[in-house]
Amino acid sequence: MKDKNRKGKFLHILGIVMQTIGYLLLIGVVSAFFGDGGSTDWSGIGFGLVGLTALIVVGTILTKKN
Repeated sequence: MKDKNRKGKFLHILGIVMQTIGYLLLIGVVSAFFGDGGSTDWSGIGFGLVGLTALIVVGTILTKKN
């Protein structure tokens, strides 16, 4: 019983950390987009968006599970 509670708390904290990283990456991408002077190569932005979306979604799922 104690191990299950411990695992649940760990997964909840992991979810919060993953969401935080995802949102910080999103803020960084948006900031780079608006502050771009035309010198940034945006060819790999699709992979970045998939990665930050996955972090946010998985983090949300982990925080909702009990």
